[in-house]
Amino acid sequence: MTRRTRLMLVMSLLGVSAGSAQTRPQIGSGVKHARASVEALSATSNRARVLVTLAVDPGWHVSWRNPGETGLPTRLTWTLPGGVRVHRERWPVPIVSHTPVGATHTLEGDVPWVVEFAVDSATPADRLVSLTIRYGICREVCIPEQVTVQGVLPGRAMSRAVAIPPVVEARLTTDAGRIAARRLSPTVICLDRVPVPLSAPVPEFVSDSGVGLDAAIPLQARTGRAAGSALLTVPASLGRIDGLQALFVRGGAGVWATLDFRQPARRCAVK
Repeated sequence: MTRRTRLMLVMSLLGVSAGSAQTRPQIGSGVKHARASVEALSATSNRARVLVTLAVDPGWHVSWRNPGETGLPTRLTWTLPGGVRVHRERWPVPIVSHTPVGATHTLEGDVPWVVEFAVDSATPADRLVSLTIRYGICREVCIPEQVTVQGVLPGRAMSRAVAIPPVVEARLTTDAGRIAARRLSPTVICLDRVPVPLSAPVPEFVSDSGVGLDAAIPLQARTGRAAGSALLTVPASLGRIDGLQALFVRGGAGVWATLDFRQPARRCAVK
């Protein structure tokens, strides 16, 4: 049996036809309260992009990658063929809520990710991939679940790119690169600039997981000659966080930035 024949057999078992594999989303089996899909977006000689959607039932929600002070983190785990690796994942913007039990960072509705893969030039065009999404899904209580979905990465011969729908693009995070930061005291960090407007609604600083900043922190805008910079109040026990990746959330928009304590934070020196 040739490789092509084996591929067609597997695609048939997955319910994927050769003519539709690159254009139709592949639907994973729902557990109880969510379903997943993988849809081809575009391909070049060394990159391939897909849209992942986790459709969460109305009235339920899942957590972001850093869930906050309650909830279970959502994790994407890929099983990929040789010559293919994840290059970048664009995550959705979480809903930040402050509740009596602590801050939460949640996702609801049709939750999207745009995932870009690096593809070696020698890798065959037809590439089956598998994705397992692990999450805690919550209403009154949180239930750990997972769903696995299979799909086919778009090949280099994909006739045209599929545009990301505006409603999906609006839910995805963007990247602002590095921003200068300075520690003013054991509990106060100054950010030389903030990549979102500092007007109401007050933007919040949501760290990636694993650094002791579980809850979203509201930013305190500075004025006068220091306008554009902001202050964070952090635990005194927090260690060095140079290089920390964090998301600045304002309403439904979210912008990633990396804190750089080696750059001169000029506005932070202004009293």
